[in-house]
Amino acid sequence: MNFPILSSLILLPTIGAIFILFGRSSSNYNSAKYISLFVTLANLVLSLYLWHAFDKTNSGFQFVEE
Repeated sequence: MNFPILSSLILLPTIGAIFILFGRSSSNYNSAKYISLFVTLANLVLSLYLWHAFDKTNSGFQFVEE
């Protein structure tokens, strides 16, 4: 799998914060709640995938990005 999972775990909250910053409305904060919920769930899913795919028998580096 060539998808950069580790970089996504770092960048998703940053991108979510940028969306909240520029997409906020002074009268309605529900959009910020939904954006933060989506970003949190996306990070949870990626983290659970890493936890599931981790090989305890391999002593080398895993999930290396170049």
